[in-house]
Amino acid sequence: MALFVTRKMDELGRIVLPMELRIKYQIEAGTAIDIREGRNGQIVLQKSKPCCKICGETNGLSEVKNIFICGSCISSIKEMDT
Repeated sequence: MALFVTRKMDELGRIVLPMELRIKYQIEAGTAIDIREGRNGQIVLQKSKPCCKICGETNGLSEVKNIFICGSCISSIKEMDT
């Protein structure tokens, strides 16, 4: 059965995720969470996955100065440099 909990938002817009969900999805302090609009007015929270900051690709990533860039975009940047 799915967990259903109601939480109140504080004056700074924060809510607390239930401990059961944090344990189940291995969400610890400092874990990045993506927030997006879903269908029919839903707000969707999802544990972030590293992706290329240029194209959104999730495979073949390299970390450059605390951001991720895929090999294809790195190649494109190198081509622009020549």
